[in-house]
Amino acid sequence: MFASLRWILFPFTNSIGEIILWQCLHGLSFAAYHAALMRYLRDYVPEYLRGTAIGFYYSFAVALPMGCMMPISSFIFEKMGSSAYFLMAIISLSSAFILYFSFSRKKLSLVSKYE
Repeated sequence: MFASLRWILFPFTNSIGEIILWQCLHGLSFAAYHAALMRYLRDYVPEYLRGTAIGFYYSFAVALPMGCMMPISSFIFEKMGSSAYFLMAIISLSSAFILYFSFSRKKLSLVSKYE
């Protein structure tokens, strides 16, 4: 949610103080995501493979998408200007809803399975 809020607020930013505040929201959302992912890896990946799993994660979930999206995002920003931030907010919120509903459905199926 912090990520979506940040993308919505950026087009209305008028000062460096606001940019710093929105980047702090980014820090909070990334910290929550990163902590959850590291916890998941700790719980489900054998210790001798954790370094490899983290390397794969950063390669395929961070570096590769970032490298691929740089030219695309610069094109979108050139065409849409600051309205491109609203597009990012929509993408971010959509992802949040998809994850929420996929995990809640999985949780419901696990509960009914053991009752």
